[in-house]
Amino acid sequence: MITWFTGENTFDMKQAMLAIVERFEGTAERFDGSMLELKNIPDLLMGRTLFAQKRLVIITDLSQNSAVWEKLPEWIDRTSDDIEVLLIDGKPDRRTTGYKEVKKRVILKEFPLWGERDQALAVTWVVTQAESIGLSLDKKLAHYIVDRVGLDQWQLANALEKIFLLESATVQTINDTIEPNRSEN
Repeated sequence: MITWFTGENTFDMKQAMLAIVERFEGTAERFDGSMLELKNIPDLLMGRTLFAQKRLVIITDLSQNSAVWEKLPEWIDRTSDDIEVLLIDGKPDRRTTGYKEVKKRVILKEFPLWGERDQALAVTWVVTQAESIGLSLDKKLAHYIVDRVGLDQWQLANALEKIFLLESATVQTINDTIEPNRSEN
């Protein structure tokens, strides 16, 4: 099975990847796709190991390697059932034949950046994320944090960690410890 993560939301993408790695019983094999050669593909997609019955192969930025990327569709259907492949690519060129062919043959999950219309989603995410680290926030305070920090999940997660360390979530502690985003300034 091949899953392809693409998009500019690196926070969500990393969280999804970590969930797969944690679920996998073994050690994930990681490769920089921009450095791979075509001769490596058969081993990655079909090769077995003596030490494990299943493999998790994570390949980042393979679409930047045009020589391998264009040939990848020929190898996808040959992927061993014992191997789970995770392709991670921030911004592949959607105009290429390789993109269109790979998209047809794999499970594609897109992770777009949050936009202005995702304000409510961001507030809900902040409340949920705060609960997961043991911090109690109401929606009003979460909305204040989103307004102050912006919609970048990395920045929001860092802000929540700072607030958690202070053990007090008030408007004043937020103003004192969390820098406002540029538009707030």
